[in-house]
Amino acid sequence: MSASDTEERIIAIICDHFLSGGKEKLTVSSVSERAGISRQAFHKSYLHLKPFVTGQRTVDDLLLRQGSNPFKVILQMQNLVRNLQSELEEVRSGQSAKFEDFERNIVTSLMSSDILTHRAKELTAELRKKALHVELLKRELTEKEVELTLATAGSQSSAPPALAKNIMVQVFKPDMTAALADFSSSKDKQAYLAHKEKAIAAMQLRVLKVLRQGTIRVVIFQERFLCSLDTFVERNFSKNSASVVVINLPLYSRLEIRDFTRALKGATPLEIYVPHCDSDAVINAQRGFQFGQIPDFEFKAVGREPLPTIQDGYDKVTVFRVEQGD
Repeated sequence: MSASDTEERIIAIICDHFLSGGKEKLTVSSVSERAGISRQAFHKSYLHLKPFVTGQRTVDDLLLRQGSNPFKVILQMQNLVRNLQSELEEVRSGQSAKFEDFERNIVTSLMSSDILTHRAKELTAELRKKALHVELLKRELTEKEVELTLATAGSQSSAPPALAKNIMVQVFKPDMTAALADFSSSKDKQAYLAHKEKAIAAMQLRVLKVLRQGTIRVVIFQERFLCSLDTFVERNFSKNSASVVVINLPLYSRLEIRDFTRALKGATPLEIYVPHCDSDAVINAQRGFQFGQIPDFEFKAVGREPLPTIQDGYDKVTVFRVEQGD
């Protein structure tokens, strides 16, 4: 077989493969094998046909050179196009189904996540309301106990200059539930401070109601968000032999505290206990564990003010050290 015949056979192989719509790619090795020559012979004599084999050039020129029947070529091309369109539709359909399935899974996951998040928020809000309600009930119970004690003491003594001994340790704390609840949702500092001012004023009125019964020892516990009020009372007054009023006071400046204490007629003696801690690590631990609901600006306000002194008009000033866990 002459070189020209071999070249024509190679061209025919390339054209037939193209018109057949075969999915497998032609290679120099496969064309050489079908033409009955070696790869070395192909590269030596027919290298100019390699771009048609690899697809770098279209076979249009080869079809014209081969003198193929144009109608036959058109029919084969149309058939090839239809087959490709059919395959493309199958691919699109499969991809569309996969995408829809993926989209459903994503939407379902997102919806489930949103539902869980919403439920968690609702549960958190409900628990916060319950906690605030319990705190409010505890405050009301304490007030009722104080009123009952005062009524009992009044019926047992004609006109005492002071309250009878061993009545109880009466603890007064401003009801900050409304302030904290409002701030947790609105983050409005001014509204919080307004609520706080009203709560302290209401507490002061309750204290004055007790003091009108006669003179009594009053202890102010300056709230600096370092230790538990309950722990403080338990440690210092659980074995108290005389009546005492303990006031939890979340005021920090000397002017504010002085304005509050001036109204406490009948507070004799008037004492203030101040928790103190030198360790920032302990301060942060105590505040993070026990006072997580308190706004940060309250902590900053505490840090700016100096500790009270005896010159501020108290009969006794006690600064006590706070350890972690107090």
